[in-house]
Amino acid sequence: MVRPSMFSGIYVNNVPKTANIFKKVFLNAIVRKLQPGLTEVTIGTGRLLLSETTMDILETTNLAPQPDATDIVGTELELGVWVKDLEAVHQTIGDLKRTDDSAEIPFVSTIQIQPSGIQDFRFKLREGYYIRVTGERGNAQAA
Repeated sequence: MVRPSMFSGIYVNNVPKTANIFKKVFLNAIVRKLQPGLTEVTIGTGRLLLSETTMDILETTNLAPQPDATDIVGTELELGVWVKDLEAVHQTIGDLKRTDDSAEIPFVSTIQIQPSGIQDFRFKLREGYYIRVTGERGNAQAA
């Protein structure tokens, strides 16, 4: 019997650039190109498919953007990632914003302590998607 799993997918303007951001931020991320314009990013047991907004398949499905491909990005979808060392990931993103102009990360919040005791912060990809990073502070390594 095949065990079911769940994955998410988002449309981005530049798949290699966005995949590279995930690979730099989440040190154990595995990036696998599935076909031109479609890449899988695996972080732990979670999978995220990154699709180019210009993929031809969009034209043959009910997901076809109207009137142009940029209409389907920026929908404020939020994806969550649990990490072992929240501070290390936050620092890595801050370093990318300062040193890598191609990273295009327009927003990084401060680390917040939630009423439940967990801590998190968010960053935003240029296309408008939010990534919520949740976890503990000060452990040995990031997810």
